[in-house]
Amino acid sequence: MGYHSYYERWAYKLNMADRLHLRYIRQRLVAEHGMVCALCGKPIESWLDLTVDHIKPRALGGATVYSNCQLAHKQCNLEKGVKQGLTKRKNLDNMDVHPTEI
Repeated sequence: MGYHSYYERWAYKLNMADRLHLRYIRQRLVAEHGMVCALCGKPIESWLDLTVDHIKPRALGGATVYSNCQLAHKQCNLEKGVKQGLTKRKNLDNMDVHPTEI
């Protein structure tokens, strides 16, 4: 079973409704903010390096909803991990929902 990216390996574990919901969130984030990492502020060069990061980690009760998601490089997302808890979205000044409102 050949997976093409980190996202596909992770999404395989989700059911189809969750996969479609996550795809919608990812496309909406890209459309509204461009392919810019919210953690380091640098451009994300390829779709293979793009991940959806949870501002409040799922392990700490964060939901997979648009207001709790941001785009991040795969490496930035892995380095952040769960230990940092809530993080702020960098370079996304016009957000209508901020981490403190989750």
